[in-house]
Amino acid sequence: MSLIPAESLEEGIRLCLSNTERLLSDARYLDSDGRYSSATLMAAIAIEEAGKGLTLLRTMKGNKAITNTEQRKLFRGHRFKIKKALAGVPHLRLDMKTPMPQSEVEEIGEIISNAVNSAKQEGTYVDWKKGKWHSPTIIEKDHLRSMAANQIGTAEAIIE
Repeated sequence: MSLIPAESLEEGIRLCLSNTERLLSDARYLDSDGRYSSATLMAAIAIEEAGKGLTLLRTMKGNKAITNTEQRKLFRGHRFKIKKALAGVPHLRLDMKTPMPQSEVEEIGEIISNAVNSAKQEGTYVDWKKGKWHSPTIIEKDHLRSMAANQIGTAEAIIE
């Protein structure tokens, strides 16, 4: 990977936003078609892409380039991108009237990012858990519908 110069960040932000909207549109379509596992995956990826775009925006405001180390997190760190996306959504911070301490915001971000990532995994991959096979093709439909709705709602809140 090579350094991303500060003057190239605006284009990256625009591309991330466009891709986030495309992925969210796909998630909505899949959800309306009853394909909840795939909708969950698309919405989770939309959340990650939004997090990438928000990170690029914050970096651009600081007029800095993105180093190779930062790029690895930005392009490969799934939970990192989810946390960055959630950091830009105040009402996901429980709509508290008084500001929440930063440590609590980070803790909630960690919990939600783990939940988003877990839902993505559960709705995408066959896995062995607690002595038996789990597959997105055999998960209870109401559970899948709920996972998809949560992911889509989160992605919509981020791009508002």
